[in-house]
This record gives sequence, structure tokens and C-alpha cells, in this order.
Amino acid sequence: MRYFILVVLICACSYSLQSGLNSAGASPAADSGGNVSGPATWARYDVRGVQLNMTLAQFKAKGFRCREPGREHSCYKLIDKRCDTGRCVVKQDEIDQWFELNGAKTDLEYVTCQVTDTDAGRCFEIHYAFAPRQLLTPNSTLGKALIAKYGPASSNEDPPQGDPKGGGRMIWSSTQSYGPEIIATCNGNELGQCSIQVDDYSLRTNEQQNQAEIDKQKMLKNQPTQAPQL
Repeated sequence: MRYFILVVLICACSYSLQSGLNSAGASPAADSGGNVSGPATWARYDVRGVQLNMTLAQFKAKGFRCREPGREHSCYKLIDKRCDTGRCVVKQDEIDQWFELNGAKTDLEYVTCQVTDTDAGRCFEIHYAFAPRQLLTPNSTLGKALIAKYGPASSNEDPPQGDPKGGGRMIWSSTQSYGPEIIATCNGNELGQCSIQVDDYSLRTNEQQNQAEIDKQKMLKNQPTQAPQL
């Protein structure tokens, strides 16, 4: 069962690396301290104008579809240009979920972001899916574009032998105990796509810790001002 819209995965179409930096909201910590990365890093590792630490409100303002706060979930948005003139819809039955363009089942380009189960609902994992699935190596067109944007990869995985469409995997790992990790892959899958994932799970941990303190202060504030007679 692939309920990818409410989790992370959907399907994908035309590829282009575009950078549109957006405000990521207040940062839990600076790049040089604390236990999470900060605004400069989030801006550098943006994906199609989406950044880590963006809030639920910011996603809704950008046209993403999201659930309400209080539960960890995905915000998602179709960014396929064909949806500007065509009718793009999500279809679902008892065992599957898919996209349709003008009534025909079609892989469409999309971005999702996992947000924390906190009041702000901050993004800690971005997933971008696109097609066509292609060769992903340091010397390929896609690989060179990624290196130009994110720098040299920390590890590379060769494409499977005999794959007629390409394949390959590149990873950018943080050199610190915290910070974003990027995983780009074009290895074979049933959707025939490539994907880029950027995540920073220390950001989620930090946000949950901040929320615990916020909840504690709320509880104290709501306590009665006078104790009963004992």
C-alpha cells in the first residue's frame, strides 16, 4: 500500500534545479553553536525554494496542503508545470494512491516536507521527486548540477549494471554530529523517477525539546492562583 501523499512519496515529472530562498522563520540555534544547524545552512541546502525549519504557516502560505498542528505529517505541493493549464488531481482506492492529469494516470513533479508535531510545525525533512529517471554520477548532467549547488558528495554509488535508464546514488553527509544530510538517488523504482531528500533530524529533536518547555510553561501559567483550604 503506497499512501505517499500523507507520508512522503508521491510520483514525479520534469526536472530542473531551481533555487528560490525563502525565510525559514526563527532559528532554534546558530550555525556555529547549539545542537542544530542554522539559517545560513538551511538557505544553502534549500530544494526548489523549500528550506528546513520552515513552519507550517509558511508552507500553507506557499500553497502546500498540510494537516493541522499536533501530529507529525507531510505538507505537499504539486509543482508540475502541466498543472498550470491541466487538471491535476489525487486519486485513491483501498490499496493505492496516484496522480491524474486531465483524467489520465500520470507521474507529476512534487515536493513534500515532514513537519514536527509541535505548535510551529517545523520542517525537518524535504523530499523532491522528478523525472525522467536518469544517470546520477559525479560526471553526469544531474550529478554536476548537484555538485555545483551542494559541493562534492561525501559518497557515490555506481548505477546498477544493465539499467537502460541510468541510476546511481550520491550522499552529502554532515561532518558534524548535527546538520543536514542530502540523499540523491536515481536507482530503479516503480515510479521511474529520481529524488532528492534533505533532512536534519537534530532539528526535530531540538524543536521537540523546545515544545516540551513551552508546554511546561503553559501548564504552570494555567494553574490556579490560590490553593484550596487544607
